[in-house]
Amino acid sequence: AMFEKAPQIGRLAAQPGLFQAALEATLDHQWNPAGRLGRRTSGNRIGRQSEVRGQRWRIARALAAQIGQFRYILEKIERQRDCILRSQQQIGPLARCQGEGIPRQLRGAGRPDTATTVLGTPIRFPLLVAPWAFQQLAHEQGDRATARGAAQAGTITVVSSTADEVLEQIAQASDGPKWWQLYVYADHPVTEAILDRVVAAGFTAVCLTVDFPVGGRRPRDARSGLKLPVPISGPNVMYDPMLSWGDLSWIRGRTPGLSLVLKGILTAEDALLAVDAGVDAIVVSNHGGRQLDGSPAGLTALPEVVDAVAGRIPVLMDGGIRRGTDILKALALGAGAVLTARPLAWALAAEGQAGVERALEILHDEFENAMALAGCRTVSEITRDLVTPSPR
Repeated sequence: AMFEKAPQIGRLAAQPGLFQAALEATLDHQWNPAGRLGRRTSGNRIGRQSEVRGQRWRIARALAAQIGQFRYILEKIERQRDCILRSQQQIGPLARCQGEGIPRQLRGAGRPDTATTVLGTPIRFPLLVAPWAFQQLAHEQGDRATARGAAQAGTITVVSSTADEVLEQIAQASDGPKWWQLYVYADHPVTEAILDRVVAAGFTAVCLTVDFPVGGRRPRDARSGLKLPVPISGPNVMYDPMLSWGDLSWIRGRTPGLSLVLKGILTAEDALLAVDAGVDAIVVSNHGGRQLDGSPAGLTALPEVVDAVAGRIPVLMDGGIRRGTDILKALALGAGAVLTARPLAWALAAEGQAGVERALEILHDEFENAMALAGCRTVSEITRDLVTPSPR
């Protein structure tokens, strides 16, 4: 549906061979026309096939700029794939702690109650919309459509700092709860002005991303020549690489009455520092696999962080949440809730607000089904004895 409806690449969907070539060129940066495609061989049939494929390659390269915005989304998938696979290997099937490999039964789960609260805000189920940048690349309504979809689904949306130009419009797009994801600019007065607007617009929390002192290397974006609407760094919008724990009090002082959440924690040591600094919650996250390559997935780091925090503040997790069973596993490992973005990015591109609503409804229904099958009547009954490490 996305490929049919998204105007940026819809024309390619009608040409399967060309579309396949363009998509492969987009995804596989090691596809070498001098290797797999460009080498001419003896025999007319094989030679003609190679020539046609070579033409597709050249056309695909010419069309690459038209689908750069979707490659920007895909880049996250490719770089995080290994982290997701490692998590799947380590956190295995639903099981009791005794190892029977079966969920709890005869508990009258019926239709479970999926509702919970996060920092005092009631939500329909324990999933928040994670911040993701430049949503207007996927749909002209961008963050506004996402905010409306999240409100209809009964959950919180976390709005990216890259949407600061339309901050007030997003706040007014729905009456649902919203957090502001914060990057701190090297020019602190710029950040202070944004935070003043965040407070005035009615956001309920600031979610400070702490794993972005500098941008990670993103070779696929660089090769494609992707041009973002706003550069990640530049003379006027350089993010501050010198942030420290001492800066949290400054952010607190600019946002009276708002909760402070740290996103990007992966170790027990940093989790304890966050607790000592008086933050209200943390998000275990590796930034979608887009920062330090090879860093552990959120699900892998989650148990260590949860054990260190010991219930003193809520621990959330993001990264790799694609199905309702993923939510169940994360909660069983101690997360109070999870965040997701990529399924909603595709949904936004395909159907705008309606797509976001539908994607969240699917995730809700899958989570509700998983709770029932695991014998959990409420979110509080999702405990660690439901998961067992997979054998290495």
